[in-house]
Amino acid sequence: MEKAGADPASNDTVFAFVNLAVGANSATPNGVGFDVDIKTGQQNVFGISPNHTYNVKNIAALDPNHRSRCLWGAGRSGADVLQNGISVSMNRVPADEEGWAAAPYEAQYLKLTDTTSKNECGTAADAGVMPKHPVLTRSYDNNRTGANTNEQSLTPSAIKARGLRRALSLKVEGDDPNIEAQPLYVPDVQMSDGTKHDVVYLFSMSNNVRAFDANTGAQLWPRPVSLGKPFMPDPSDPVDIYHINKSFGILSTPVIDRETGTIYAVNWIVDSNGNRQLRVNALSLKDGKPPAGKEQPLPIEASVINASGQKISLNQVQKQRAALLLVPLGPKPSPQTHKMLYVTTTGSDTPPPKPDATLQNHGWVVAFDVDDWKEVGHWLATPNSFGGGIWQSSQGPAADDQGNVHVVTSNGGYLPNPDGTKKDFNGQTDFAESFVKLSIEQGPQGPSLKLTDWFSPFRASARKIWTPQEVAPFMGGYNYEDQDVGTSGPVLPPGTDLLLGAGKDGVLYVLDRNNMGKSIGDFSKLKVPPVFLTFDPDPNLPAYKDASPVGNMDFKPQPGWKTHHLHDSPVYWVSPKRPHAVRLGGECRAARLRLRLLRSR
Repeated sequence: MEKAGADPASNDTVFAFVNLAVGANSATPNGVGFDVDIKTGQQNVFGISPNHTYNVKNIAALDPNHRSRCLWGAGRSGADVLQNGISVSMNRVPADEEGWAAAPYEAQYLKLTDTTSKNECGTAADAGVMPKHPVLTRSYDNNRTGANTNEQSLTPSAIKARGLRRALSLKVEGDDPNIEAQPLYVPDVQMSDGTKHDVVYLFSMSNNVRAFDANTGAQLWPRPVSLGKPFMPDPSDPVDIYHINKSFGILSTPVIDRETGTIYAVNWIVDSNGNRQLRVNALSLKDGKPPAGKEQPLPIEASVINASGQKISLNQVQKQRAALLLVPLGPKPSPQTHKMLYVTTTGSDTPPPKPDATLQNHGWVVAFDVDDWKEVGHWLATPNSFGGGIWQSSQGPAADDQGNVHVVTSNGGYLPNPDGTKKDFNGQTDFAESFVKLSIEQGPQGPSLKLTDWFSPFRASARKIWTPQEVAPFMGGYNYEDQDVGTSGPVLPPGTDLLLGAGKDGVLYVLDRNNMGKSIGDFSKLKVPPVFLTFDPDPNLPAYKDASPVGNMDFKPQPGWKTHHLHDSPVYWVSPKRPHAVRLGGECRAARLRLRLLRSR
């Protein structure tokens, strides 16, 4: 640095990091950091201003072509640099000449550059404000990747070097203690009073919506916005057999249309007769009030006539658990495009007492045109049987670049016969335990939602109920008909034709989303064979004999009552070292995480 306190915009400030320890174990995988919040009087000694934007270049990079490369993407705010410092992760210093050629980051000389007015990194700087990335939907995007690859502050190297600490807490008082929906975040929202804030939106099980300043934690609306009286189940109600919540209101994660400044949320209310109703609500980001033309919530209703002539209706007691899907999530490709909101429901997980499809609930997908504010289509997973619920452990449906909708259904698809046999409808009219692709089709009566492709790894009706003797010395009685493929929602890795999904079996399935196979149990249709992730059959133990991903995927349980279910969706990202990386975790005991490399064939 040429002069203490001089602005990096006019003076060179270089931070040197050198790893001087020689040896194979001398790398710095956890990173090293430098605290730059050092003052002389009231002035930062390095000339860093909180409201400016900065970037760094490694001017000593071994490859000369890398010396002009900005390492912080679009940059970091001065406030962030002052708070979190500058961190690097370096390789060991090689012990020989050959090793030096393969270790370009054994030393880093990071030149700090002020890019507030003159951005040397290829894009125009925006008044010194660090880029802010909104979180508008569950898992960041409609591909449901679960990876925010634009993050600039909470980078792996920064977290390794400095760790995580709580910045603030958002107080939710006088409400249900549980919040099931994921918080959503929108930067630079112009509120009703004209001020701009970075806003976190919270949605409670008591049907309250709150807006908080993401930087201070202050509530921005005078009071929470209520979407109506929530459902309060009594202890015997099957909606909550484990008594987790005292109320049921906003259960699923809403979605935000930033172009129109609108939040779309689904909730349960109780009407004046004490009956539950499912509704779609529209709220303004600035004040929580309904936008013009959307003052009245839309009912979520649907019905079809099945092959037996029975009317199957969407039951208002069915949970709406999966996150909402808005297509497109970003700007419309043309003025003629209408945005579609997709809402799904759960279904029953046990068959009816007799062969009657009206006696149990079914999984539905319902489509709403949010521009015209009306329902435009629906699809029923199991019109002739039961179940096929779409809950996905709260993960939402996914959408590809063509606007096709992908969901994963759960157990069902058959009816019990009086003689104890089962009549299965899967692959014909019903699609339980299935990866399903739907699309909006235009017709003379308007748009409708149609099934276009599917794949089922197994039939729920064919799963074996293992006896205690058969699984000894392990615990018996586990219901292997309740092995929802749909516990983990679909993930569509960008830039590929892949579809990923895993369920209670702890098995990852990788499909070609353009040709899913339209078959049951035909694993030749998969892009790769089924991948065991949280269930590891041990061929050395008698109870695990024939426990392999073949036939109807009917393998025996692990010790401790059940297999390690997958109740979370895969997280997908691309990195230079691990292209097509996927991470999953199982329930029960310690989470078991593995990294798989997937390549499209």
